[in-house]
Amino acid sequence: NDRVLTATGTDAMNAEANLVFDGTNLGVANTSPEQRVHIGTAGTGTIKLALEWTDSNAATSGEAYSTIYTSGQGGSYPFSGRGNLVLQPRNTDSDGYGDLVVMTGATATPKFVVQSSGNVGIGTSSPGENLHVSASGRTSLRLEGTVTSDGVISDVQFFNSTDSVAAINVNRVSNNDQADMTFHTQPNGGSVTERMRIDSSGKVGIGTDDPSSLLHLNAS
Repeated sequence: NDRVLTATGTDAMNAEANLVFDGTNLGVANTSPEQRVHIGTAGTGTIKLALEWTDSNAATSGEAYSTIYTSGQGGSYPFSGRGNLVLQPRNTDSDGYGDLVVMTGATATPKFVVQSSGNVGIGTSSPGENLHVSASGRTSLRLEGTVTSDGVISDVQFFNSTDSVAAINVNRVSNNDQADMTFHTQPNGGSVTERMRIDSSGKVGIGTDDPSSLLHLNAS
């Protein structure tokens, strides 16, 4: 019936109700596996996969507790000329706290790191801030929206706890390739309000959202 048989020591073989092998695919809590390893079935609730360090000795600094690894055709662990995806929790201090490291590419180098402190690094394995992006050349951030009518395309919002205190918006104006940039701050007891605008023609307005000259100042 395709069930996997297990035994401990000299005990009799037992058919595992939760393990099924159909000759190609292994099912865990699934009697009709559709992939090489198929865990759970629809409607069975939360599925959890645990990789647990069982060595009697603590992992040394930088050592991987466990590894989830994929490779392209013809690849061999841990590197493949066709590219890899390697996911590793790594020990980073004597208390056993670890970083989560995502490695990709033919040489499986770290591309994305989440430190035990919560800092996230992209292009660096030692992020110094909440989000640290590093590259050997130019570093860029792209915010891409799809807006076909006038309004905010992308924005960066600043909060003090749950209170919104400032924002920078990029707004579609008249055409898909035309935009203004606006800067907003919040006064004491007030709401976030536009303070400065750079329109699509390059005019700068302070205190006005419709500058009529290269620099237009308006005190209300």
